[in-house]
Amino acid sequence: MTSMMLPTRQDFYAPTREPVVDGMPGFVKQPGRPVERVSGRMTDANGDINAQDLKDLAFRINSIQAMAGKEINSGFGDPAEQKRVIQAKADRHHELRAAFHAQDDRMKVMGEVFAEDVWETMNRQGFTPTLVARKDIVDNTDNRVKKRRKDITAFQVINDAEGIAQIVEQAYIYPEEYYLQCQVLIEERELAQAGPEFLDQKFQDALEAVMVRQDRILRSLLVATAGVFNAPISFATFTPQVLTALRTQVASNGIPAAHMLFAFDLWDDMIADPSFTAWWEPVHKYQLIMEGRLGSLLNMKLITDGFRYETLRVLQPGEIFVLGTPVSLGQRGVRREVQATEINHYPLGAPRRGFYLMGIESLFVEDRAVAVGTRL
Repeated sequence: MTSMMLPTRQDFYAPTREPVVDGMPGFVKQPGRPVERVSGRMTDANGDINAQDLKDLAFRINSIQAMAGKEINSGFGDPAEQKRVIQAKADRHHELRAAFHAQDDRMKVMGEVFAEDVWETMNRQGFTPTLVARKDIVDNTDNRVKKRRKDITAFQVINDAEGIAQIVEQAYIYPEEYYLQCQVLIEERELAQAGPEFLDQKFQDALEAVMVRQDRILRSLLVATAGVFNAPISFATFTPQVLTALRTQVASNGIPAAHMLFAFDLWDDMIADPSFTAWWEPVHKYQLIMEGRLGSLLNMKLITDGFRYETLRVLQPGEIFVLGTPVSLGQRGVRREVQATEINHYPLGAPRRGFYLMGIESLFVEDRAVAVGTRL
């Protein structure tokens, strides 16, 4: 029912550069072919999701979400595919060990590609790049944002991700900047004992430290807006009436409701109510499902973190946010994209090498463009 054809891109493993699905290292696919190439209950021979109607498709998505929380790079039961995936991991692990012990620039190059892949995954899977507008900040300039209205409260990040409210009393606000940073350290003994999944695990650790931190900052600001202008809504069961009330809070301020960010446990309520199924416009590509974008409802794009690994999830159970368009919701000022610097502790007497990842950003959101709901 839904197409699963995906564009290929390159992963962070130099120099093998195996094509992978974004954000899922080791989940290999051949260029121009479906991600899943075997028949089964979930998909047909073309890789399309088997579903009789929208309600059935919603149940299938539930199954995919359960699958996404497990190891998904097993080849889906195809022995030839499993063998190829295992061999690709072994090759990448061999290249990592070779770069680790080399005295040339191979470790530096691997770190640069690693950081590039982390940054790309953040921009594809992370909430923040999707939900708020981006502004690139150049050096020797202040990061200031002009506001037309002064009867609003803006929430910004200060003191390394501590959020505060700022009453807008002038034409400009000045969001504070903070670091997105982490160290990816590889100890020689650890590398000698590790298996082919070692670099995959380091990639997930980096995402947990950088992408999850960015999304947690955004979530904390969204939660802080509750009750400032739009009253928070509590509910026992998520119903169309609850969704309409949240959407109306944003729309009544003259702001189009563009996104619905929600914890995946609310999906069961949406499946149970036929009104949701009637409104739902499902996603048509498997890639979007794996990025947590399920389609649209009442012209709002549905976004969840339920398809991430458990360590990469941000939302609390029962949470839902109806948000305005990115330009009305807030702004993410980017002064430095995430970049890598090689780390070598051998001269210091420690057998470790790796990468230091660092980016500089700022973030603020406005209260009028946020409606918050919570399950009791």
